[in-house]
Amino acid sequence: MRRRRYGAVATAGVMSAALLVGGCGDDDGDGGTPSPGDATGPASVAVESSPYGDILVGENGFTLYMFEADSPGESTCYDACAEAWPPLTTDGDPIAGNRVDADLLGTMEREDGTTGVTYNDFPLYYYQADSDADDINGQGIDGFGGLWYVLGPDGEPIEERVSDDETGDTGPY
Repeated sequence: MRRRRYGAVATAGVMSAALLVGGCGDDDGDGGTPSPGDATGPASVAVESSPYGDILVGENGFTLYMFEADSPGESTCYDACAEAWPPLTTDGDPIAGNRVDADLLGTMEREDGTTGVTYNDFPLYYYQADSDADDINGQGIDGFGGLWYVLGPDGEPIEERVSDDETGDTGPY
């Protein structure tokens, strides 16, 4: 297993170029949830407001999840699991976007040969049923041997919804 952490945040020009190239877009260009192995450049991770507080998002603002059955820096989600929960993969060093702690961002080699992105050593995934960027349909699901949760910018899983009064935010979620 190899794992790297990146302490430097990419410059705005590099981030813009990487977003234009597409870190991990979907395979049919419809803007839907990315599929496994779609990485064509560096993946980017950002933070957005949601009913669960601030959470990590990937390409095009799609929600990212962690899987409690995984070990630090090691994924257990392959085959049917990876079809339902596509891993965030990267071709190159991942980019720490808006409000992301670059020291928590890293990579791991997946058994299928792709490079998965980690945050606080949690492998990151999308959820296939999230068809829009503001969807959080995978939160708290028990499937493939464990529970799935969104992650906060501190790198910790978020299990409970935060009331609108506590967030004071009427963000996109």
